Parts: sequence; C-alpha cells; structure tokens
Amino acid sequence: MNIGLSLKKYFHSQYELLDMREKDKRDINTLSTYLTQIHSLADKLRNNYNINLSVYPEFRVLRVLRNYMHHVDDVEELRMYAVLQPQVSLYHMEHLIIPINFWAKCLRNLIDVNTRQGKHKFLNKELSGIQEISDSSDILENLDNFCSPVFLKCDGKVIELGFDIYKFVYNMSNIIVDEFRKHSDLQHELLDIDIDDSYSIENNIPKYDLSLHAGVNCILTLNGYIFPTTVELAI
Repeated sequence: MNIGLSLKKYFHSQYELLDMREKDKRDINTLSTYLTQIHSLADKLRNNYNINLSVYPEFRVLRVLRNYMHHVDDVEELRMYAVLQPQVSLYHMEHLIIPINFWAKCLRNLIDVNTRQGKHKFLNKELSGIQEISDSSDILENLDNFCSPVFLKCDGKVIELGFDIYKFVYNMSNIIVDEFRKHSDLQHELLDIDIDDSYSIENNIPKYDLSLHAGVNCILTLNGYIFPTTVELAI
C-alpha cells in the first residue's frame, strides 16, 4: 500500500489548517478534510503496521470531533493569531477555535452513542483519555448547560465562549512523525515530506498551556482571548 501518499495527504491538510501562510487556500472544508485524513491515516497505520494512534489523548479528542461532524452536524472553525497581555503567556501563538457548545455536543454524542450501545468501559476510557489533554471537566459536569451557546457579559459586552483545538492538531503531527521514525519500514517515508527535527513529541503542547498572573481574568471567546475587568452571566 502507498502509506507515503497517505502521509503526504495528512500533512497537506494539516498545513492548510494550521499554517497562516495557507490562509488563502482555506475554505469551509478545511477542518473536515483534515479530520478525514487523520482518520484514514490512523486506520492504515493500525491495519498494516500495528500502530495505534488512539492511545494518544489528542487523537481521541479529534476522533470525537470527527465522528460528530461526520454523522451529526458541522462547524466552521475560526483561525487567528493569539493576542495576549504582558502578564499572560501561551505555548502557541495561533488559535483554531470552535464554539464551546459545539465541543459539548460532541461529548454528548459520544456519551449517548456508547451508553445506548452498552459500551460503558470504552466510554469511560475515552472520557478519561480526553481529559488527559483537554480541560473539559466543567463541561462534562454541566453538559446540558454547555450544549447551548454559552454567553458571558464581560465589561458590559456579551461574548460567546470558544474552545481551541489548535493544540490537538499540532501535537498529533508531532506524534505521527515520531511513530514513523520509530518504525523501520516507515522511516524513509519522512524523506518525502517537508518536516524538520522540531516535529517531536518532546515539543508537544501540554494540557495546561496558558500561564497568567493571579487576579487576571482571561477568557477564550470565539474571537480569541479577552481580559475583562468584570464578568457576569449574560441573561
């Protein structure tokens, strides 16, 4: 099989999704194309090389998103540079944001489908893995509320909360490269794609990727981070 072509297609879709230099090539299919390519590559690696990408929590997050978009509903991501204040630091300077209620609905679908099918052990494993890399505990504890659009009033302005998936895509590319490096039959395939030594699991973005001084309000909206003085529920 031509696993090299599958790897090229994966990185082609990843570049279009993450690289700001590719912004003119993006369209409404960019995210769904990426999720299709990673799903296809994962199947081929598992079936032909006994490499299981689903052991990585980042893949589980993207699989939940892909399954919901494939079977239930769709979403168009918002991509932008991160704008921060001096007392705030972030591991990455780009966002790939979807509405937080869309992510909640993805989790609801995961729970409903597997509960209905009696796959409780699988469900618990998936949720545990997702929370290893995604700070989704508040969402899971208040899932019904989060499945509707979530608004706050910040400094008198109503904003909608977002969920950044940049980290999961970035980390998975590092993971895939390392998996190819480790496998003697796959190492040579990396020679045909434009990557360097920075692609490594050692450079993955951690679960908690935002640092800020005490007392600073930092909220992720659909338009990136904001730093409000006052935060209230939007009625």
